[in-house]
Amino acid sequence: MKLDIFKEFAPKNNKETKRLTNQAVIYTRVSSKDQVEGASLSSQKKRCEEYAQKKGLDVVKYFGGTYESAKRDDRKEFQEMLTYVKKTKSISYIIVYSYERFSRTGNNGAYICERLYEQHGISTVSVSQDIDPSSITGSFQKDLYFLFGKFDNDLRKDKCTNGMRDRLREGYWLWSLPMGYVNKNKGQRSPNQDIKITPEGKLIRKAFQLKANHGMKSIDIVRKLNALGLKVSNQQLSNIFKNPFYCGLIVNSLIPGEVIEGKHPPIVDKQTFLKANDILNFQGNNGGYQIQTVNEYLPLRMFVKCDRCQKPMTGYLVRKKGIHYYKCRTNGCRVNRNAETMEETFLKLLAKYQLDQQLHSVLSLQMSKLFFELNKDKIAQASLLKQQRTEINKKIEKVEEKFILDEISPAAYKKYLGKYQEERTQILKEIENCGVNSSNLQECIDFAIELSSNLLNTWKLADVKQKQQLQYLVFPEGVLYNKENDAFRTTRVNSYFSLIPSLSEYYHKKKKAIDVTVEQISPWVGYTGFEPVTSCLSSKRSKPTELIPHKKRTNISETELRIKQQA
Repeated sequence: MKLDIFKEFAPKNNKETKRLTNQAVIYTRVSSKDQVEGASLSSQKKRCEEYAQKKGLDVVKYFGGTYESAKRDDRKEFQEMLTYVKKTKSISYIIVYSYERFSRTGNNGAYICERLYEQHGISTVSVSQDIDPSSITGSFQKDLYFLFGKFDNDLRKDKCTNGMRDRLREGYWLWSLPMGYVNKNKGQRSPNQDIKITPEGKLIRKAFQLKANHGMKSIDIVRKLNALGLKVSNQQLSNIFKNPFYCGLIVNSLIPGEVIEGKHPPIVDKQTFLKANDILNFQGNNGGYQIQTVNEYLPLRMFVKCDRCQKPMTGYLVRKKGIHYYKCRTNGCRVNRNAETMEETFLKLLAKYQLDQQLHSVLSLQMSKLFFELNKDKIAQASLLKQQRTEINKKIEKVEEKFILDEISPAAYKKYLGKYQEERTQILKEIENCGVNSSNLQECIDFAIELSSNLLNTWKLADVKQKQQLQYLVFPEGVLYNKENDAFRTTRVNSYFSLIPSLSEYYHKKKKAIDVTVEQISPWVGYTGFEPVTSCLSSKRSKPTELIPHKKRTNISETELRIKQQA
């Protein structure tokens, strides 16, 4: 019996067999735009055409002919070529100058070649690597070429990345500059950078100052910048405020955890940058918007945490009664409280940190003294540095005068002027690093005293957002509520407000004479000043109060204090 009648039961070959036509396409490419202007592309095309003629192949279409990086296989010309050869059933060959021109992705490039051959019968042949890809040995060699291409890529990438890290650590920025800067020597090597601040950069400096010195909201700063001609969005402004490049520093994912002093000029000083970000965080910034679901009847919502589970408490309304409640949102905790009752308890807590009117003079005096006591070393250092700056300026003027009068040669002038200017730059940096500025000290103290003297009324009369700002100002981490005791527990109190209960205790003990030492106050008041740092200060300056020279211990009556302040 003939077996042919059983062929219908044999499994079919779903794969296409190797195409037996002599039609081919040519694919050429280079890696960069600069190479397009050279002879590489034309040379590749010529060699591929010679190979096709030698093998008797008919070239029906050309692909590539431009620059495309072979690090990825989703490049445009490459994908167009793959689509064309799969749809055109008569194509049997893809001719490339070398396999690295086809792909440098290693295993993925080899996989594409294998699928083209197995599924469509298309062979990828290399002019410079004359092997038979249809044989086992040739296929193995072809895969090696792809792997070596990827290995070469990885070596280049590693070498390039190490070089970039070195340049970053030297203070050079290697990519496009942030808004507000321009490189006058664009395209030159990093040591030849000439980065300048543009007019846009000066407006960005203004934005930092509005945030740091006036506590202006980001959305208002955006409106002001737009009116001045700088078009930025809220999100762009937020990114600008958070980019340390603007204060002269470089950070990058290539050097994680490192902060480098950049070669570029800073738009703002480091203190202004940090102040702006402190206020930005305090205001609750997210792309210029404060995203927080608020309810005017529940100002303590999310600010108060449950003492049992430490989770923020939310709130709800009992519509039938028209009464609001605060509630712990942890399943099974069951801590809820009438909103009015909880807010009365909170006002009792806030009252502990309200300043007695009779303590204004004492606190103002002690805060002034404390500032100078804590910063006396920096103040002395700044004074010395300013004297050095004056001396170096005199030396520069003297050198310039001698040069004008032809008393020194141009070489000597250049030598000494460069030396003195370098010394002056170093002195200015050291003065900046001292970070002591008492020009608005009394304004800051007066504002803090006025605010702390009216905490309860300020909270009661404020809208819900202002109440929340005040709450977080006094208690930066919120407060914990214990339902059993109907009491609040604080985890952290603003260092300034934490001074008030202790100072009140001293006052009530001493009645007519106040006995407070700097050593006693120092642990209560943070070195960074008020929180947020002068964010709400008036632009109008008041005359600084005359300070009493520091002594280890002061014992001053209220009458004496008033007389000294009036003086």
